Amino acid sequence: MTVVEVTVPAELRWDATAERQFREGLPYHLPGARLASIEARLVRLECGETGAEALTAGAIALLTTISRDLRDATEIVLFERPAPPLSWLADPTEALLREGALRWAGPARFVYAGKFAHLMNRLDHFLGEYASSSGAEPEAYPTTVATRTLMQCGYLRAFPQHALFVAPAALSAESLHAMGVIDFVGKIGEAPARLAEHSQVLAPTVCYPCFESLNGARMAGFRQITAVNVCHRHEILANDKLDRLQTFRMRELIGFGSDVEVLGMLDRGLEWTSTALSRWGVAHRAVTATDAFFAGASGNKQFFQAAFALKRELQIQVGDARWLAVASFNHHQKSLTRAFDIAAVANPLSSGCIGWGYERLLFGMFAHFGVDLARWPAPLLDDLDLPR
Repeated sequence: MTVVEVTVPAELRWDATAERQFREGLPYHLPGARLASIEARLVRLECGETGAEALTAGAIALLTTISRDLRDATEIVLFERPAPPLSWLADPTEALLREGALRWAGPARFVYAGKFAHLMNRLDHFLGEYASSSGAEPEAYPTTVATRTLMQCGYLRAFPQHALFVAPAALSAESLHAMGVIDFVGKIGEAPARLAEHSQVLAPTVCYPCFESLNGARMAGFRQITAVNVCHRHEILANDKLDRLQTFRMRELIGFGSDVEVLGMLDRGLEWTSTALSRWGVAHRAVTATDAFFAGASGNKQFFQAAFALKRELQIQVGDARWLAVASFNHHQKSLTRAFDIAAVANPLSSGCIGWGYERLLFGMFAHFGVDLARWPAPLLDDLDLPR
């Protein structure tokens, strides 16, 4: 076993964002390497196959790439709205599992039951009413999108590590027979050869199926659409807690119109969500954000997003020094309408979306107020139409 200690060079960026990208990129850039620990700028790695020199050089190369890609993309706090001091429930997931409100279903996947399932329905009703009052048209989408769609919008170029591909058995009797005996859990051996084309991907967001279905559309005037769907992202750092899942539920409000109209939708949605959290007594803040692009992708888009605040996140405080993103407010400008040839009759067309993550919102509620709903604040119970 090779064990090395790598000190992150002082000239390289090293903060929470860089560390997360290093953790995510390590298994891809240095196969077989394991992260033993991180203490400040000291990184300890283990590997059974790679020599110390090569392991150190590979780690430095990855750190350099991440630092270059992040460039000056810095999280900027736009506003912060504190709440009364709390005794945080550090891990509501464990408490909910003990109660039977959650059941573990596999890596980063849960079955929702009892109070959790009921709360998710009530939260969906609350958010759905806001979307409806904003004039959004309700739609429902399939849980897969075409692989070509995610190539068309650039998702696979930016987030290849998150994609979960779907493929049926190849069209042959031999493949059907082989699929029944292949060990998919252990060494899958010949499985790839027995699969047909990976023409679909489990939907990573709600809005991509929307854009896919509107490919080539022409619109007259400002239009809003809302939908809730199950989203899927492969998470190398999944921790079997509600704050980082591979399968999760999200409602989105998607808008098409001028830049002014889209920005107005995003600003109203951010203020409405923040007002609700303040009414409930939940500490939160809004920050500019950059998508965590896969190490190796160009950092230009990250810098652009941060510089112009095209992506804003609403984060709930879930510990003394820990914040969890629960909603995002994204101005696509014309990047997606252009990619999918969606245009206005008379004017250029921009788009944007608001996404509310149900599991993370509920994680934040339980972290603040515990798992006994009788102790939750009255305004929160009233808004979700729950008995006091």
